[in-house]
Amino acid sequence: MALSVAERSFTKDIDMPNNTKRVKTLMELYLDGIAEMPLLTAEEEVELAKKIESGDKNARQRFIKANLRLVVSIAKQYARKSLTLTLPGLIQEGNIGLIAAVEGFNWRRGIRFSTYAVPSIRRTIQLALLYDRRSSAIAKVSLDASFAGSDDNLHEAVEDDTEACPSSGADKSFLFAVIDDVLSELKPKDREVIKLFYGLEDGIAYSKKEIAMKLGVSIARVAQRWHRALQQLKRHHQLIKLK
Repeated sequence: MALSVAERSFTKDIDMPNNTKRVKTLMELYLDGIAEMPLLTAEEEVELAKKIESGDKNARQRFIKANLRLVVSIAKQYARKSLTLTLPGLIQEGNIGLIAAVEGFNWRRGIRFSTYAVPSIRRTIQLALLYDRRSSAIAKVSLDASFAGSDDNLHEAVEDDTEACPSSGADKSFLFAVIDDVLSELKPKDREVIKLFYGLEDGIAYSKKEIAMKLGVSIARVAQRWHRALQQLKRHHQLIKLK
């Protein structure tokens, strides 16, 4: 969905620069700014929604601005669940969901806008988090495959998950397609272990012990399936091309 110049200006102010002190200042200014915007009453929501239907762009902007605090409150709930996305980044993703909610809001249903908007905001933030986790996990699958046969693997050896992903500059859509294609060739139980171990299913990476409990098998069996899968992935021509 294309954003207007005004909408892009909302998110531009919360982009994260390299200087940590400057980030804090920008965030404080942003939060102070949106705190000054009055919240809408139920009657005002209906009035603005009607104007938006008639093509009033000013009404649309006012509706969006009045609900930016809602995005911040939701984004804060996810602030510690991302490997690389900061609070400003999560707010930016949530703002996209907010804009979509404003465009789809039907005042005739008699519900408050926040009730309608919260799921849309959460969905865009959660999708960003899943994309973030999958991107990191795909790189780990590829690199762990190169470790197959040794006593170590990248997933367990590297504790700092906040480091830049080696594949971050690659086309992530292409990587997703490759990994899905590669995993489809594994045995179903091996594939399940790999997906759980690297968080490829829902963005949550499970330990071998947790996987064993989840699947009702021994840790040794999980380790066996994991090792067997990596041995197969190590020889896969598509992953070899990614190295």
